[in-house]
Amino acid sequence: MISQIAAGMTLLLLGAWSSEGSPTPEKTSQGVVESESLSSFNTVLGQKWIWTISSLDLRDQPTWDGPGSTAPPLSMERAVGIAHKELLRYVPSAETWTVREVDLRSLGHPRRWLYVIGWLPEGAAGDVFDVPVLMSGRPVQVTRDVETESNQ
Repeated sequence: MISQIAAGMTLLLLGAWSSEGSPTPEKTSQGVVESESLSSFNTVLGQKWIWTISSLDLRDQPTWDGPGSTAPPLSMERAVGIAHKELLRYVPSAETWTVREVDLRSLGHPRRWLYVIGWLPEGAAGDVFDVPVLMSGRPVQVTRDVETESNQ
């Protein structure tokens, strides 16, 4: 299923999740789906960036019952610090970028969550550079989609 989200972001979610937090294989005519994935992209300063997370990435992640329960396994402050270091790996000149938003998102299952920290370039407006951070503190790799950029 593909859903269009505001600000040019597309989320792709395949398959389903069991109540235990592991993927539920979906039978198809070609076989069984063994994992699902969620992808998102942003275009910042003319460059398209994409990140993808699969159900396999979530196997060893801490679970959390969500807002209104206990504190998340990873604090927002730590997630922002991790995301800032990760941002500088992709955009070394981003030292002065500011946090525009911090989202706490469920990953298609009520006990699997991650932070998505949106960074805004200094003096810019519009889309932010999203850096996702899992509850274990592991950032999700972001890649530049040069092929799509060149087709636009």
